[in-house]
Amino acid sequence: MSESTPRSGIRQELRELRDRMVPMLRELARQFRGRVAPGYPVIVDDVESGGYFGLALAPEYGLYVLAEGERLVVQLQTVFWRTDVHSSAGRERFGATPRVSTLPISTTMSDAQIRDLLARVLANWHKQPLLIHQSDS
Repeated sequence: MSESTPRSGIRQELRELRDRMVPMLRELARQFRGRVAPGYPVIVDDVESGGYFGLALAPEYGLYVLAEGERLVVQLQTVFWRTDVHSSAGRERFGATPRVSTLPISTTMSDAQIRDLLARVLANWHKQPLLIHQSDS
Protein backbone atom coordinates (compact mmCIF):
# COMPACT_ATOMS: atom_id res chain seq x y z
CA MET A 1 0.00 0.00 0.00
CA SER A 2 1.48 3.37 -0.94
CA GLU A 3 1.64 6.32 1.45
CA SER A 4 -0.79 8.31 -0.73
CA THR A 5 -3.82 6.10 -0.03
CA PRO A 6 -6.66 7.36 2.18
CA ARG A 7 -5.89 4.54 4.64
CA SER A 8 -2.42 5.98 5.25
CA GLY A 9 -4.07 9.33 6.13
CA ILE A 10 -6.13 7.61 8.81
CA ARG A 11 -3.00 5.84 10.06
CA GLN A 12 -1.20 9.21 10.29
CA GLU A 13 -4.09 10.72 12.29
CA LEU A 14 -3.99 7.67 14.57
CA ARG A 15 -0.26 8.21 15.12
CA GLU A 16 -0.88 11.87 15.98
CA LEU A 17 -3.55 10.92 18.53
CA ARG A 18 -1.26 8.23 19.91
CA ASP A 19 1.52 10.76 20.46
CA ARG A 20 -0.88 12.97 22.44
CA MET A 21 -2.72 10.27 24.39
CA VAL A 22 -0.11 7.67 25.34
CA PRO A 23 1.52 9.97 27.96
CA MET A 24 -1.94 10.37 29.55
CA LEU A 25 -2.47 6.61 29.46
CA ARG A 26 0.95 5.94 30.99
CA GLU A 27 0.20 8.32 33.85
CA LEU A 28 -3.14 6.62 34.50
CA ALA A 29 -1.45 3.21 34.42
CA ARG A 30 1.12 4.45 36.94
CA GLN A 31 -1.63 5.72 39.26
CA PHE A 32 -3.61 2.47 39.06
CA ARG A 33 -0.64 0.11 39.48
CA GLY A 34 -1.26 -1.90 42.63
CA ARG A 35 -4.97 -0.96 42.76
CA VAL A 36 -6.17 -3.32 40.04
CA ALA A 37 -5.95 -7.07 39.39
CA PRO A 38 -2.48 -8.56 38.87
CA GLY A 39 -1.33 -8.07 35.29
CA TYR A 40 -3.28 -4.83 34.89
CA PRO A 41 -3.29 -2.01 33.88
CA VAL A 42 -2.15 -2.77 30.34
CA ILE A 43 -1.29 -0.23 27.68
CA VAL A 44 -1.90 -1.68 24.24
CA ASP A 45 -0.06 -0.06 21.36
CA ASP A 46 -0.31 -1.58 17.91
CA VAL A 47 -0.83 1.36 15.58
CA GLU A 48 1.34 0.10 12.74
CA SER A 49 -0.02 -3.40 12.18
CA GLY A 50 -3.30 -3.46 14.10
CA GLY A 51 -4.48 0.13 13.87
CA TYR A 52 -5.29 0.68 17.57
CA PHE A 53 -3.94 1.74 20.95
CA GLY A 54 -5.45 2.12 24.41
CA LEU A 55 -5.54 1.27 28.10
CA ALA A 56 -7.15 -1.71 29.83
CA LEU A 57 -7.79 -1.49 33.58
CA ALA A 58 -9.44 -4.93 33.70
CA PRO A 59 -10.80 -7.41 31.14
CA GLU A 60 -13.97 -5.36 30.52
CA TYR A 61 -12.74 -1.87 31.42
CA GLY A 62 -10.77 0.16 28.97
CA LEU A 63 -10.45 2.83 26.35
CA TYR A 64 -9.24 1.99 22.86
CA VAL A 65 -8.68 4.29 19.89
CA LEU A 66 -8.90 2.51 16.57
CA ALA A 67 -9.19 3.03 12.86
CA GLU A 68 -12.60 1.83 11.72
CA GLY A 69 -12.80 2.05 7.97
CA GLU A 70 -12.01 5.61 6.95
CA ARG A 71 -12.59 7.18 10.37
CA LEU A 72 -11.18 7.09 13.87
CA VAL A 73 -13.30 5.99 16.80
CA VAL A 74 -12.82 5.52 20.50
CA GLN A 75 -14.31 2.47 22.20
CA LEU A 76 -15.17 2.86 25.87
CA GLN A 77 -15.57 -0.55 27.48
CA THR A 78 -17.29 -0.69 30.86
CA VAL A 79 -19.50 -3.06 32.82
CA PHE A 80 -23.14 -2.36 33.64
CA TRP A 81 -23.63 -3.13 37.31
CA ARG A 82 -26.95 -3.83 38.95
CA THR A 83 -27.83 -0.78 40.96
CA ASP A 84 -30.81 -2.16 42.86
CA VAL A 85 -30.58 -4.68 45.67
CA HIS A 86 -34.12 -6.05 45.49
CA SER A 87 -35.77 -7.96 42.69
CA SER A 88 -37.13 -5.72 39.99
CA ALA A 89 -40.88 -5.95 39.62
CA GLY A 90 -41.77 -7.23 36.18
CA ARG A 91 -38.40 -6.86 34.49
CA GLU A 92 -35.08 -8.60 34.41
CA ARG A 93 -31.86 -6.74 35.16
CA PHE A 94 -28.59 -8.48 34.64
CA GLY A 95 -25.45 -7.40 36.40
CA ALA A 96 -21.91 -7.51 35.06
CA THR A 97 -23.08 -6.99 31.49
CA PRO A 98 -20.32 -5.61 29.25
CA ARG A 99 -21.13 -2.30 27.60
CA VAL A 100 -19.20 -0.85 24.64
CA SER A 101 -19.73 2.75 23.58
CA THR A 102 -18.24 3.77 20.25
CA LEU A 103 -17.72 7.47 19.65
CA PRO A 104 -15.96 9.42 16.90
CA ILE A 105 -12.60 10.93 17.79
CA SER A 106 -10.43 13.37 15.89
CA THR A 107 -7.01 14.98 16.02
CA THR A 108 -8.78 18.34 16.29
CA MET A 109 -10.15 17.48 19.75
CA SER A 110 -8.62 19.42 22.63
CA ASP A 111 -6.71 17.69 25.42
CA ALA A 112 -9.62 18.49 27.75
CA GLN A 113 -12.05 16.65 25.45
CA ILE A 114 -9.71 13.66 25.34
CA ARG A 115 -9.40 13.67 29.15
CA ASP A 116 -13.20 13.71 29.35
CA LEU A 117 -13.26 10.41 27.41
CA LEU A 118 -10.80 8.94 29.90
CA ALA A 119 -12.88 10.28 32.77
CA ARG A 120 -15.95 8.40 31.51
CA VAL A 121 -14.16 5.07 31.87
CA LEU A 122 -12.71 6.04 35.25
CA ALA A 123 -16.09 7.19 36.55
CA ASN A 124 -17.58 3.78 35.75
CA TRP A 125 -14.55 2.07 37.30
CA HIS A 126 -14.89 4.00 40.57
CA LYS A 127 -18.60 3.32 41.01
CA GLN A 128 -18.41 -0.44 40.56
CA PRO A 129 -19.52 -2.38 43.61
CA LEU A 130 -16.79 -3.78 45.79
CA LEU A 131 -19.10 -5.68 48.17
CA ILE A 132 -22.21 -7.59 47.23
CA HIS A 133 -25.03 -7.67 49.76
CA GLN A 134 -27.84 -10.13 49.26
CA SER A 135 -31.11 -8.72 50.53
CA ASP A 136 -33.72 -10.89 48.81
CA SER A 137 -34.89 -13.95 50.70
